[in-house]
Amino acid sequence: MNYTVAVRAMCEFTAKHGDLDLRFTPAPSAQEGIIGHGIVTSRRDDGYEREIVLTGEHGNVTVRGRADGYDPALNRIEEIKTYRGDLNRMPANHRALHWAQARVYGHLLCKLRDLANLTVAIVYFDVDSHQESVLTDTHSAESLRDWFESQCERFAAFAARETAHRAARDAALRVLPFPHGAFRSGQRALAADVYRAARDGRALLAQAPTGIGKTVGTLFPMLRACGDGYLDRVLFLTAKTPGRALALDALDLLRGAHAETAGGDGQAVAGSSDDASAIRAAAEKATEEAAPGVVLAACAGDARGTPSQAVPAVVTDAVSGVAPDDDGGVAAVAVTDDASIAAGGAGGSNAAIADRAASPPVARDRPVPPAASSAAAGTRAPAIDPATTATALPLRTLELVARDKACEHPDRACHGESCPLARGFYDRLDAARAVALARLRLDRATVREVALAHEICPYYLAQELARWADVIVGDYNYYYDGSALLHSLAVQNQWRIGVLVDEAHNLLDRARGMYSATLDQFVLADAKRRATPALAAPLERLNREWNALNRELEQDYVVQATVPSALLLAAQRFIGRVSELLADVPLSIEPQVLQFAFDAMHFVNLAEQFDTHSIFDITRVAGEAARVRGSRGGRAKSVLCVRNVIPADFLAPRHAFARATVLFSGTLSPFHFYRDTLGLPDGTPALDVDGPFRASQLQVHVASHVSTRWRDREGSLAPIVELIATQYARRPGNYLGFLSSFDYLRRIVELMRERHPEVPVWAQERGMDEAARDAFLARFRDGGRGVGFAVLGGAFAEGIDLAGDRLIGAFIATLGLPQVNDVNEQMRRALDARFGSGYDYMYLFPGMQKVVQAAGRVIRTEHDEGVVHLIDDRYRRREVQRLLPRWWRIEG
Repeated sequence: MNYTVAVRAMCEFTAKHGDLDLRFTPAPSAQEGIIGHGIVTSRRDDGYEREIVLTGEHGNVTVRGRADGYDPALNRIEEIKTYRGDLNRMPANHRALHWAQARVYGHLLCKLRDLANLTVAIVYFDVDSHQESVLTDTHSAESLRDWFESQCERFAAFAARETAHRAARDAALRVLPFPHGAFRSGQRALAADVYRAARDGRALLAQAPTGIGKTVGTLFPMLRACGDGYLDRVLFLTAKTPGRALALDALDLLRGAHAETAGGDGQAVAGSSDDASAIRAAAEKATEEAAPGVVLAACAGDARGTPSQAVPAVVTDAVSGVAPDDDGGVAAVAVTDDASIAAGGAGGSNAAIADRAASPPVARDRPVPPAASSAAAGTRAPAIDPATTATALPLRTLELVARDKACEHPDRACHGESCPLARGFYDRLDAARAVALARLRLDRATVREVALAHEICPYYLAQELARWADVIVGDYNYYYDGSALLHSLAVQNQWRIGVLVDEAHNLLDRARGMYSATLDQFVLADAKRRATPALAAPLERLNREWNALNRELEQDYVVQATVPSALLLAAQRFIGRVSELLADVPLSIEPQVLQFAFDAMHFVNLAEQFDTHSIFDITRVAGEAARVRGSRGGRAKSVLCVRNVIPADFLAPRHAFARATVLFSGTLSPFHFYRDTLGLPDGTPALDVDGPFRASQLQVHVASHVSTRWRDREGSLAPIVELIATQYARRPGNYLGFLSSFDYLRRIVELMRERHPEVPVWAQERGMDEAARDAFLARFRDGGRGVGFAVLGGAFAEGIDLAGDRLIGAFIATLGLPQVNDVNEQMRRALDARFGSGYDYMYLFPGMQKVVQAAGRVIRTEHDEGVVHLIDDRYRRREVQRLLPRWWRIEG
């Protein structure tokens, strides 16, 4: 059985050696890469061939890729790389990788066209000067064949192990039993629809309440879909660290379920769980046939995009947002791999998309495994990989963490001359990778242990392991950021991925943050004071262009239709000068200046993509406010922001590339709001799962005699305090009180202590660290009494689990509506222009999502009982009550 691998992936495995070298040079953005690639090919003669699909094999390895171009007149194949910086300072191992790729493409072309010899060229295109540097080497077909075969042979042993691992993995996953024996209420419906999404290649919105086991209920069917040949990889994406921990725990449960049903000879016994097999049967039902207790909003047009229709990608450091070179880091010369970019132009015909959705899955690296009927017959699966223990589930799970949490030497630069864990990184990578992949469960601690044992960087070892993991657990930005690692790997390797987005209601704000950028003139002033003389001129020019923009301002807050080109050019020149200096002496620039360069790079990148999905606003700071920030004499300065409002435009291509995307949460209502703003196809079905809770478990009261509007804030204090005190006297215990701001919270707490000192109270404070947050939550103990006050939408309004008597009630004295201000009003206008429901999309829907999340802290299990007081007269409105959970019964 052959192992299929992308040209670049194989060459990264075989051709890299020496140090990890990530000296900062801002790489071309994806847009710059596309433009540069187009400029190079447009300069060629009419007979020039572009984007040539090539494939070949040797031994057990099948290699495929797409050559950038071929000039028949010159008999020259070209590998195009866009870059910024000093080409002469490119690390040798990067240049070696580029040559390796070009020569492999050369052999594949010689074989395809029956060429006797060929000139192989690397074309380096400088995105700033638009100059080409062409390096050429002429080879016979025989020498290129020998090179290709040598690379395949170096990769062959690893390919054989990977083939065995994938066969063992899929055999085990086809019969993977459900860990709890039986599904909880609503869990089977969720699992069936997730499996259906993976099988049919489409997106799914799933709203499922706490208590049904969403994490296991989504991971399990995705893994079964892998075993059935529909998926190659599963990505479990979270907004917060606790979400990663829950996913890793769920995967451990699945490992345990496999171990309990594995035979003593290391073979998995098929058909060991009727409920597990039943999800296939449930998924076979027609889409419009919803399971009991489920509302399924199915629409036409559920087809999903093909891999060839992916968004342009640049391999990147997904955490920091710094665009890197081919090794996933930042190099002395930043190069964009344009083959990856060209392979992923957005769009594609509807016919092509629909054709893929209607077609059966085709496994790229192996035959499609047999259907699940063998499991029902009780047959045995093939033996598990002998490299694992007899009962271990052959599933590699990897946890990705942020660089600042994984870095062992934060005071060192990421290259071999500075950091000992970067020195010789690629020389020791093979041994570390082999040990790590045999461990299967690769959480943060395990990756660190293996990395340090081999004296290499834990963070970049994890980045390398992402190429070979079966399930990857990480933050949203690892797939959705503009230059995300996992998306780039998926495009490069044409993986069929299943993406699970946990607590997906958080994705809107997180994605807006990913695709927004701020540039602060006060930070520029500080950078000017700290900068070396070599940076004085470009910083001064940037400041002059900025001041010219300030002189045009007639108000303190202004929205402009475009980002001034002169200012962008000045920013680009500053970035370029920083690049040159850092290539010479990596630690020669103070951190504050370097951070401003990073900010400028991010700003320029998003300004290049500016469109109706975002606004460009300028906030002027003058007078006393300017003096407080260090401006002499209070001279006015400003803050520039490319502010994303509708991330759908950026997220939609990522959803389209994935074979299946499942966004799930306890609060995804109304579905059309999340579908529109998060870029899901119009026909995306929406599943609303009934949970295990009964209306009798939760008393829901509306205090319609109170208004929490800003103008009524003073008059609301006493009624709120008396309501809380009355409820506490009626049933003493632990309560949470949610307010809209810290100021409102402070005034309520002060009045509560003054009027009802018998009621213990404690309050959230601004900027609480982890220890302070833990101390706040520790007050909620079984048998405890008192009221903890917190800000709605903050750290204690979601993601905390206070079951039983640890929490028996909540008071929500706000609708959670965002503040009406200049920025939010501009965002409302942009949303209204796109969707026609600006107020609902900007204020009402996000506010009520926070309310429902906060109220959801009260009932956590089927045995809990509690009370929620919704404090505001607007809770009586029909449009507001329509956004509350269907199982609630409002009593008064």
